[in-house]
Amino acid sequence: MPTRSEQPTLCVCVPTYNEAENIEPFVMAVLDEFDRLELPGLVLVIDDNSPDGTGEIADRLADADPRVEVLHRSEKNGLGAAYKAAFEWTGARPGIETVVQMDCDFSHDPADIGRLLAATAGADLVLGSRYVEGGGVVDWPWSRRVISRGGSWYARHVLGVRQRDLTGGFKCFGPGALGRIATSDASSTGYGFQIETTWKALRAGLRVTEIPIIFRERSRGSSKMSLAIAREAALMVPRLRWRAWRERPGAPLLARRTGAARRRSSLSSPRRAGMRLTRSVARSWPVLAVAASAATLAVVASPATAAYSAAASLFLLMFVVSLYTLSLMLYAWRDDHSLAETGYPEGHRIARHSFSLILPARHEEEVLPATLRTLAEQEHPDFEVLVVVGHDDPGTELAARQAVEGDSRFQIVVDRNEVKSKPRALNTALPYCSGDVVGVFDAEDQVAPGLLMAVDCRLQQTGADIVQGAVQLMNYQTSWFSLRNVLEYYFWFKSRLHFHAKSGFIPLGGNTVFVRSEWLEACEGWDGDCLAEDCDLGVRLSARGARTVVAYSSELVTREETPETLGELLKQRTRWNQGFLQVLRKGEWKSGSGFSRPLALYTLSFPLIQALMGLLVPLAFAILLLVKVPILLALLSFLPLVPMGLILVAELVGLAQFCREFSLRARPLDYVRLLASSVPYQLLLSAAAVRAAWRELRGINNWEKTTHVGAHL
Repeated sequence: MPTRSEQPTLCVCVPTYNEAENIEPFVMAVLDEFDRLELPGLVLVIDDNSPDGTGEIADRLADADPRVEVLHRSEKNGLGAAYKAAFEWTGARPGIETVVQMDCDFSHDPADIGRLLAATAGADLVLGSRYVEGGGVVDWPWSRRVISRGGSWYARHVLGVRQRDLTGGFKCFGPGALGRIATSDASSTGYGFQIETTWKALRAGLRVTEIPIIFRERSRGSSKMSLAIAREAALMVPRLRWRAWRERPGAPLLARRTGAARRRSSLSSPRRAGMRLTRSVARSWPVLAVAASAATLAVVASPATAAYSAAASLFLLMFVVSLYTLSLMLYAWRDDHSLAETGYPEGHRIARHSFSLILPARHEEEVLPATLRTLAEQEHPDFEVLVVVGHDDPGTELAARQAVEGDSRFQIVVDRNEVKSKPRALNTALPYCSGDVVGVFDAEDQVAPGLLMAVDCRLQQTGADIVQGAVQLMNYQTSWFSLRNVLEYYFWFKSRLHFHAKSGFIPLGGNTVFVRSEWLEACEGWDGDCLAEDCDLGVRLSARGARTVVAYSSELVTREETPETLGELLKQRTRWNQGFLQVLRKGEWKSGSGFSRPLALYTLSFPLIQALMGLLVPLAFAILLLVKVPILLALLSFLPLVPMGLILVAELVGLAQFCREFSLRARPLDYVRLLASSVPYQLLLSAAAVRAAWRELRGINNWEKTTHVGAHL
């Protein structure tokens, strides 16, 4: 065993956080490998103040063996920051020539260290690769295999490199290699650091090779991977490519200075990553579209110039819309704290509010009794339910009276408006409400018994004026489109609405929404002529300064069903899209402040964007296939595929997460359906947007009701 006075030439860097179960056996295995190879090696443990005592165990190992050193950091700042600290430490340590980085959970086999070292004879950087011949992964779930392979494929193609495993963390930097790489200015804090360091090595002209390894899933402890980490890596890859282009020889000096200024002024808080992305997208997409058109005009000189420019702008628009959509889908998962904030408060609950619940029902004899039973089972001590039925709908009225007979908490209110709609029914019931909070449910809802108590506590905890609870479609295996419809609701209520609420503009959901009665009185209830009365109410309340919070819990969601047929789904989406256009035309969203105005403009005008893409995208791709086009336009057509591919990956993982939260089982067929239905479903949504725009232009505003069959019961 070497003494401390001997100079090691090899350092194995091992970052740790809560690895008390793994640290000692792993370090001992590495030291045994040093002995077997007769290497003067050193193990550097970089511990981020692990609360489970990992750092103390590492200190004990260092006291017992001079070949172990410990670098303590005050807090958990991410894998990339840990490696940067380690590389700075090794750079200041005399005699260290070669640096190996490894995970502490035995995913990387210490017995492979010798093979990586041997490969440095012909390379400066050696990657332990899972995706070259002879490599592989053991005991990983299917979903994580998709994320890892997809991430490596994405990074390889965007960066234009040959290496197949860019996301792996088992690397060996040969003698002098780290000194030629500027790792200190690496921007990634998570697993994106692996991609960034390899990219920097390639840019510095280092020889990079891969050797096969078998990666095994950890048997002890928990993985540090999260959607927020994957998201950071995904967004970092195009940034690296852009930076390389901007800093190439001959690049305009203004571009380089602008990039430097942007880096100096960028926000550092990880919790605001989603806000930065959406703001930059909202502000830059018109400029990007114009730039694309100008670039196309510069290289094309033919009668087809206008068509080529329009196609280029369209592809750029598709890219920006897809990137924005991806950002909002993953907003809630940007870090652990954000994910925890999406739920309801835990602990003992005390009722301090009274509730008036309005339930409009029209031709809902089949599903209404089940909904009324779930409302009757509410655990809250102070609530009333007002069931609104039409004067021309005796069947629903009879079903309602039979279901609530003898229960004084329920009241039947008859809507005598000649023209029937949901907002008119809600306004009919509003004068009868006596609670200090008014809630809305639909006739087909299955309401969790503890929902009102949870909402009451959420109001107490936050002091908010509005609580938007979650609505979740459940019949995900009914049809190919029901699966996608279910996931839309999942990402909308679990993630996207939280961003809207924090931004000061929120199009409220159609039910499971709770508003303090004084706010409803101030804005005189709902707009009886609007086809998206929930969106309209949210816009008017947001403009007046009402504060909204959103809460999602699998135990407390209101369960609903997706429409039974494509025709019913088309009618439903048409109604929503046309309602958004009505709210856009009314213009009350302009009274918002700050970022809420551009966000409202984008959200409310999205049916027009969707309709435009639905009409022009097939034409643009037809031009690409049938006409010889400039190379720039052909390349630009591939740009939207990057975020679209990431959206598919997020949807696959989202399906697994949805089934896990609701104790359901996703079949392999469900994943196949999800992939295969992507294009048809987008065409359906585009058709609904086109239909909505046509109806709005023609002044057709009748309420197209969606039928319910109780598929979620």
